[in-house]
Amino acid sequence: MSTQRIGGIGVVGVALVITSLLLTAPVARADEIVNWSFDLTTTGQDAAWTSPTTLDTGLAGYQYSYEITQFDMLVNITLEGVWLPFFPLSGSEAPAGNGTFSSLPTTLVDGTFGDSSGVPGIHVTIGVDATGQGTIQLTNVQFGQGGIFSISGFHVVGNVSISPGLVPEPASAVMLLGGVGLIAIRRRPSRRSARA
Repeated sequence: MSTQRIGGIGVVGVALVITSLLLTAPVARADEIVNWSFDLTTTGQDAAWTSPTTLDTGLAGYQYSYEITQFDMLVNITLEGVWLPFFPLSGSEAPAGNGTFSSLPTTLVDGTFGDSSGVPGIHVTIGVDATGQGTIQLTNVQFGQGGIFSISGFHVVGNVSISPGLVPEPASAVMLLGGVGLIAIRRRPSRRSARA
């Protein structure tokens, strides 16, 4: 019984190649997702937040997403303070985004939100420290004056989600056998070349 050959490699060899490729495909470990929600208010001073949990720092890569769901300013009209949405937003970072990182510590967001002149404005930094703990800092708080009204506070609410990135599984015995099988398979000379 002869084995059908494809381009000089037996069907068994092709099957071993396919098996090896399937075993090296990236596998997501979705059971280790961390979700952090934050809520900070400042009336002029720097403000900081740290996550109540940490992520596993031993992974090869991570995927993240963040969203600032509420960004308000405390506007004082005469003697009454009213929270209003803080617009326009400016800076290199949008109120929502996603990406990947592979080492800690890392910075996910580092931008100024506010008027193009920076007044009113606030600098927001979102990151993860070397221990896997999430951090948020509100700095460089600038209120300015607006004639009949003034700004005296900022309120920032949002969330961050981080999950393991796609990490290849370690080599298995089947993969090693597949490699040995491919090395062992040699292209035999055809009958025509043998007769010649």
